[in-house]
Amino acid sequence: MHWNDRIKFIMESSIIVEMDDTLALAAADFRTKSGLHSMDAIIYATASLTKSKLITKDTHFKTLKNVIMLD
Repeated sequence: MHWNDRIKFIMESSIIVEMDDTLALAAADFRTKSGLHSMDAIIYATASLTKSKLITKDTHFKTLKNVIMLD
């Protein structure tokens, strides 16, 4: 698959979530409770608030709920 096709697929199957107070406060809470770095906490909070599974290879997330770890 050509990279343009990959980008098109990602764009068509993704949603854009704006950063608002609810997301910022949830991220701060996850950061405090889990020790995640700020960007990781934002990513995790976004997945949580949208009731999505977080699919990642990043081992920072491996002990958290609703995370699918890739090899």
